[in-house]
Amino acid sequence: MLKKKDNKKLNYLIDIQEYLEGYRVVNIQISRNRKILVLCINEVPERIDGMFVQAKTVKVYNYRVIEINSYNNSDIYCLDLLEQKFYYHFIQSIDESNYLLVGGRCRYYSEDKQDYNAKIIDENSNLIREFVLGDGIQDVLVSNNNDIWTSYYDEGIFGNYGWSNPIGSCGLISWDINGNQKFRFEGDDDHFICDCYALNISDNNDIWFYYYTEFELGRIDGNGSITYYKPNISGADGLLVSNKYILFRGGYSNHNEYQLYKRTITNSLKLIDKFKLYADDKEVNESIFSCRGSYMVHLINNKIYDFSLE
Repeated sequence: MLKKKDNKKLNYLIDIQEYLEGYRVVNIQISRNRKILVLCINEVPERIDGMFVQAKTVKVYNYRVIEINSYNNSDIYCLDLLEQKFYYHFIQSIDESNYLLVGGRCRYYSEDKQDYNAKIIDENSNLIREFVLGDGIQDVLVSNNNDIWTSYYDEGIFGNYGWSNPIGSCGLISWDINGNQKFRFEGDDDHFICDCYALNISDNNDIWFYYYTEFELGRIDGNGSITYYKPNISGADGLLVSNKYILFRGGYSNHNEYQLYKRTITNSLKLIDKFKLYADDKEVNESIFSCRGSYMVHLINNKIYDFSLE
């Protein structure tokens, strides 16, 4: 377990600079079996009117997926996906050896036509299937049993990009590998998602989600039962989960501070520590990061570092 009252150091894994020639990083995500996936693009698409992120793009773009085995960082695999006309933001492994690519934006044209913003490709970049996951996606994670979990921010919940009845209006959905909905979060007056700030899948496949308006933390167990916690932190944008502890990243008052809570037998949370993370003796201020279970990775200056609660 972490020692209290000390700032923590990230563990250096690998420098991926040599794999990024001609590409820019879009996102880094942890997938099943602690695979680290880095999604890269040759050029970031311009925003529409300088404001709105493109979904289907006018130009074609090339992508690269860099896959790293976190248990053996010399085990690296690159997959190039060329001449795409969509802006993807998320990458997960799915099925036996396929990949799920998802764009965070999805435009509604009519009842019979929306952007297919989810695509499953094989290890040779061939398209297997595609489907619609809705607009305004905040995060995407695929569970160990191939359930696709999508969380949504306010535009995906209340509607934009042509959506008057958004798919993501409930804030949290799970899907099967064919894009059929399996679960929708059914909120009520006490628990309603206006913006899902953080999403996590624990090692036992429990789903953890942290959301506004009340900045509550929810846990969905294998039976679909939901337990709620009140961590007394506003604006966190990431979380780690272990058997006994919850670690929140950031918050409105201090974006770079981490708050460690202990789970009690009464389903409450007790704050036991606050600290900051350091990489190469420098405080981590700006990074692209991903959380899954008790494990976290950061991409800083093209170097990957990791951190674990265990």
